[in-house]
Amino acid sequence: MKNGSDYNFSELKLPLHAGTHVDAPGHFYDNYFDQGSCVACRCSQRQEYYWYAKVAFMVDSNISQVMKSLHIPKGVKRVLFRTLNTDSLLILMWLRTFFVYRLSISKLLTDAIFIAFKIFQLGNCPRVFRRLMYKKEFDSSFVGFTKDGAQWLVDNTDVKLVGTDYLSVGAFDYATAAHLVFLKSKEIILVEGLKLDDVQAGIYSVHCLPLRLVGSEGSPIRCILM
Repeated sequence: MKNGSDYNFSELKLPLHAGTHVDAPGHFYDNYFDQGSCVACRCSQRQEYYWYAKVAFMVDSNISQVMKSLHIPKGVKRVLFRTLNTDSLLILMWLRTFFVYRLSISKLLTDAIFIAFKIFQLGNCPRVFRRLMYKKEFDSSFVGFTKDGAQWLVDNTDVKLVGTDYLSVGAFDYATAAHLVFLKSKEIILVEGLKLDDVQAGIYSVHCLPLRLVGSEGSPIRCILM
């Protein structure tokens, strides 16, 4: 109104895959994109309850073993993964790759910290707060699924919604491969970029609220846990 207008009027431009968002099958399959499926309708059709698993899964070939250790019950339709993208870890940056990607963090996190202090004597090791969803810069070291890990989840569970705590469900080097596995059947919805800092492991009621963008391959989304 400072320029003499009668009212203020703002304009918002936002990529559909920025921040917390949902991926529809058309994101990686052009034939599904041409079919013009509705993101909002697909999300609202899912069951109310999901299993929230607080895990740190790997991005190497051992991810299937880590997935098995979660014991996701049959019948569970929705899983959100809180990983080292969110949590902090006492570790030197040059050791991070070894501990995060080569050890089963879900089982050995405490042992890894103990080993770092006892064997490498890293008494002044700095605390690394990941919280990648709060950083402006993209971090390609984020934790995500490999193709094998995605395939294991598809083949061995009833999960129809997968939520992760960074901008891609697939690890940086496996982004396309993991998405292709998850989205191939059009049965699985991917919710990416969740902020799970204050959420404890457990079973919740979840409500996913995307924009109703008919024919879109993705949408900004709000996920509410109760």
